[in-house]
Amino acid sequence: MNFNNHFALLVGVNTYANPSYSPLHAVLEDINSTMSILVNKQFCGYNKQNVSALTGTEATRFNIINSFKKLSKETNLSSTIFIYFSGHGGRVIEGKSWQTYLCPTDTDPNKLDKTAISGDFFLNLLKKIPAKKMLVIIDACHAGGAEIKNHKTWKSGLPQDYYARLSKGEGRVLIASSKENQFSYIKGKNSLFTHYFIEALIGGANIRGDGYIHVLDVFDFVSTAVKEAEPKQEPILKAHNLDQNFAIALVSSQKTKASFATSTPINKIREAIINSPLQGSIMLSAYVTKHSSYLEKQNEIDLIRSELKSLHQECDLFGWDSNSKATLRKLTYRLLKICSSIG
Repeated sequence: MNFNNHFALLVGVNTYANPSYSPLHAVLEDINSTMSILVNKQFCGYNKQNVSALTGTEATRFNIINSFKKLSKETNLSSTIFIYFSGHGGRVIEGKSWQTYLCPTDTDPNKLDKTAISGDFFLNLLKKIPAKKMLVIIDACHAGGAEIKNHKTWKSGLPQDYYARLSKGEGRVLIASSKENQFSYIKGKNSLFTHYFIEALIGGANIRGDGYIHVLDVFDFVSTAVKEAEPKQEPILKAHNLDQNFAIALVSSQKTKASFATSTPINKIREAIINSPLQGSIMLSAYVTKHSSYLEKQNEIDLIRSELKSLHQECDLFGWDSNSKATLRKLTYRLLKICSSIG
């Protein structure tokens, strides 16, 4: 598989013309970091001409809509699409019902219908893209969310039922950085969610050993890492067809060989874990037994190994379903995390 037919549109609204909306300082770094990883041939392998980004004053309603239209013309049924929106978003009472909005840089809180992007309009933009493999990430709830004057019913964050609507499309996967009433926290220069999303792309979610990063493996990695770092933030997943665990990033052979070329014991163990988690857990347990400074990890490793053995025994009898595969990915992630803490 080559990535010539993979496309990405990244929208990061870090600043707003209207003072009702607070600036979002981590958003610009999130977009820049994600874009640099996507077009890096040693990591994700996207062609530069297939990746576009709108940030700051360029992230207007007009430009965002035009970028979606351009994407719908450039792509086809076999394309893989990655869409990332980070900025303010929420909902407000209009008449007797709630209306959801994503907020571009030029949003006027008194003219949301004409200056913001309504939930229905955003859904229609997605529908016009012909691709059958699409990942949509939305980070639309932030610490210090917007308090909009003259809109007493405004609530920051988007509801899960709206995310479910966005995911209704063949091969479409929706990931949100947090639940409706939660904040998106910061880790260093990036948001907590994007920090671990990038870690997933550069190899954290590479648990299959097939040279690709798959969309559901990314969610498992990011969700587990974010909740462990900040229990008050829980990423959510909505997908119309969970069997569409398509590849969204490349793990290049050059990178894989380079990372293990030094042949350190931990790198060998990490490679073994990716290829066979159970065998890797045995190797990791033997390694920490010989190094007194890591003995505190022994109980955790032994517990994971026991869970892996039970999982394999059960699946040998009844087969592997989506739940057992998800459990395997989570146990693999826990082992890889221990490797990272060791060196």
